[in-house]
Amino acid sequence: MPANQNLVQKICTRCGEIKDVSAFKRLLTLRQSSALLKRPTTRRLTVISSRCRTCWSDTKRKTPLTLKDIQNKKASGDLHTIVADLMEQELRRAIPERRARVMKEYWQKKKREPIIESLAQQVALYKKRYLATKRKKNPDHALLRQHSEEYELAKRFRKELMAQINLNNIPKQTAIPLLIIEHNERTATHD
Repeated sequence: MPANQNLVQKICTRCGEIKDVSAFKRLLTLRQSSALLKRPTTRRLTVISSRCRTCWSDTKRKTPLTLKDIQNKKASGDLHTIVADLMEQELRRAIPERRARVMKEYWQKKKREPIIESLAQQVALYKKRYLATKRKKNPDHALLRQHSEEYELAKRFRKELMAQINLNNIPKQTAIPLLIIEHNERTATHD
């Protein structure tokens, strides 16, 4: 192809797609422009890259900039001073909020742990009782049905409590045996 003929399409070296040349143009930062010209400059250059814009955006940083990164980019000229100052203010405002949220989640988790352990122990107790009765290999055992119902009820109660706890609504009553006693009394009175 002659050198004086303008390119209309180009192949991306990363994804291999054929795209218009405008998809390969990108604006360099001041630091990149200075490095390309090998001298300080105040103008940002536009270059035709070997990768398309989509592939370039994939290689960009996904995590937000830290205060140190913002200050470095501001000093090198990669970020405009006004934009850098706004980003810095927003970050400084968000840091205490993030710390408060993390500590709140930490203490909520600490508050939930003993309740979750207690529920697990209570359900395990009913499970052991049910399995011990079931191991006797007597399907007509007097307590087998009762222990089976108590175990199922304990699991259901634990599931409901866990749903409430996950919504950060810790109920006052977290003991399973009280509910089962009430349930047994209710079924006895309704019969």
